[in-house]
Amino acid sequence: MKLFTTLFCSLFFFQLVAQNVKKEFYEDGKIKAEGAYTSAKTKTGLWKYYYSNGYLEAEGSYNGKKIGRTIDVIRKRRSSAIDDKASARNGKWTFYYTNGKKKGTVSYESGCPSSLLIKWYKTGEKMEEAAFVDCKPMGNKRTWAKEGWLKYETINEGNGRSMEVEMYASGEKKSAIPYKNGQQYGRVKRWYESGQKEEDVMMKNTRVHGSYRSWYSNGNKQREFFSINNVMSGEYREWDKDGKLLFEIVELTGESKILVKKYWSNGQLKMQGKSTMPTSLSIHEWSQTRQGYWSYWQQDGTEIKIEKYSKGQLLTVEMP
Repeated sequence: MKLFTTLFCSLFFFQLVAQNVKKEFYEDGKIKAEGAYTSAKTKTGLWKYYYSNGYLEAEGSYNGKKIGRTIDVIRKRRSSAIDDKASARNGKWTFYYTNGKKKGTVSYESGCPSSLLIKWYKTGEKMEEAAFVDCKPMGNKRTWAKEGWLKYETINEGNGRSMEVEMYASGEKKSAIPYKNGQQYGRVKRWYESGQKEEDVMMKNTRVHGSYRSWYSNGNKQREFFSINNVMSGEYREWDKDGKLLFEIVELTGESKILVKKYWSNGQLKMQGKSTMPTSLSIHEWSQTRQGYWSYWQQDGTEIKIEKYSKGQLLTVEMP
């Protein structure tokens, strides 16, 4: 028994010598941080950091290795007491707000977040949950509004693909956006809070690539076109809330041009002319590349004027 006690005390004494326990203080004498250093002057074991008001800011352990770094996933204040630039967190860490309420928890492996990250608002309501593996968010992620309702949910589908779903406060789905390697990739859908579809568009690398359709809240069509890599292809149409055609563009493939038409609310043609094929979906570019004759009419069908263009430059104006 005496031998066991002697050995235990010797080991405990050796551990105290090997670890240099220190406390750091603010200028007013309040404690700022406390924890142990190894003989190589690296942080090891449990450390605690405090705000200047005395509340705990964070607590967690370091691995004591000489070369290490930590990935921050919970934002610190500029005046934070936490100092681990050359140290690697290890195990569970808990962070707090200046009012003492819990701010977040996550576990580390050699400085990398490697567990479920949980964050809270300063009022105590849950803010976010996200799963980490080897420093990267690999699992599902959920974000709540301050009022407590689920606002966003990111579903990891594997192979670099994920689906980000946004919700209304009512619980109705607001949008569903697929991603591949961080870029919008696939069919993007958006809804009004009533459940009526608002937008349906095919995306590739965050550019419109395929069909685009949108609707007004009453269910009538708003816009429809087809695009290849964010460049219009084929036909483009816009309608008003009552379902009347307002704007129309037709691709003239044989001429490498587009025919642009605008209509009055009574269906009468308002404007018509040709432009060179645009290099993007910008309506401004369509108007800047006008070619040939552009005609304009009043709502009763009376012709107003005819303009002649060359490479987007207005050459002449003919009045009736």
